[in-house]
Amino acid sequence: MTLKPPHASLLCIKSLTHMQIHAGTRTHTYIQFDCTTLTDMVPFFFPLFAAAAFPKAGDKLHMHYTGTLKDGGKQFDSSRDRGQLFSFTIGVGQVIKGWDEGVIQMSLGERAVLDISSDMGYGASGAGGDIPPNADLLFDVELVKINGKKAFYTEEERTAFQAKMDAWMAKQLQNFDEKEEFRAKKVEKHGDRAGFEAFLKAEVEADVAKVKVR
Repeated sequence: MTLKPPHASLLCIKSLTHMQIHAGTRTHTYIQFDCTTLTDMVPFFFPLFAAAAFPKAGDKLHMHYTGTLKDGGKQFDSSRDRGQLFSFTIGVGQVIKGWDEGVIQMSLGERAVLDISSDMGYGASGAGGDIPPNADLLFDVELVKINGKKAFYTEEERTAFQAKMDAWMAKQLQNFDEKEEFRAKKVEKHGDRAGFEAFLKAEVEADVAKVKVR
């Protein structure tokens, strides 16, 4: 079944950060775990880099998740098993409160565990036959997209981006060779054509390196 993912105790990354969220209170406990506990973790620990992208209320998110009962560890749902991302709008009540409050504190590309108390999840009603009443839940979640911006790309997408950047570099060098005013500005800044070309190569390499492939 596909569920409204719940209220949470957030967990951070590569090393997992456990943030428990209960009705009326939030307790943050940062715990370092072995990086092999969950694979494909984002390669940094909390706090996240300032440049990290975070969702805000009203953003359209795409995520992977696996939900288990905290008591006993029985799995009740998984987008990973279906091979299909779960999409929703954050902060508007489309998901259970634990997800609205926990996921919004994650960064793009982050994988985390939401440790959800029953009062922030499905409460006394439970959900279907798989989630009993008053069950605490664990969700292993990964924020894959924010408003279409992806955390990871395919090898083909990176190759296409590389080609686009190479074409941009070639155009810049053509302008250097053919446009006197353009060349004069670049020579003043970079010394000569070789210096300008080295600058362009560094720019291309840096931009391509930002494209994470998985």
